[in-house]
Amino acid sequence: MKKIAILFTFCFLLFALSGCGKAPMMDELNKQGFYPYTNEALGFSLSLPQEFQYYQTQRNDSGDFKELDIFVPTADTRIGNVVSGYAEPVIVRAYNKNFYNRLDKADQNEFTKVGEKGDKVYVLKFWDVIPSDWTSKWTKDMKKQIVNNFKLK
Repeated sequence: MKKIAILFTFCFLLFALSGCGKAPMMDELNKQGFYPYTNEALGFSLSLPQEFQYYQTQRNDSGDFKELDIFVPTADTRIGNVVSGYAEPVIVRAYNKNFYNRLDKADQNEFTKVGEKGDKVYVLKFWDVIPSDWTSKWTKDMKKQIVNNFKLK
């Protein structure tokens, strides 16, 4: 009986402790101070800066690419958005490789190429117009961090 109680206690502790190391949710900062974002359908993950608090996403599918739009809150009313009160700092596209290779160089240069996997080419596009309430938040380091933390699954 004592052995069963010890075994039960050991199993309970093992089960309880296994939850202590769980990964943060996408709306929780990780230990490095970023929001971890994973998109299984498009096959990538990236880390979003803590300034992206309350971010939203929207997915668009085209025959030649799939796109994930990332939106952040803004008070700047001159920014025309799909989502009211939000601006779009980052677009992630997964192009069909054949289509991407047929794009002219000017179109390809609008995006930052971050990887290839199988028949897909992954690119990022950053906002053209930075909202007035983001000019002090948005930095070259923030952009670089997003690019460097983009990972293919």
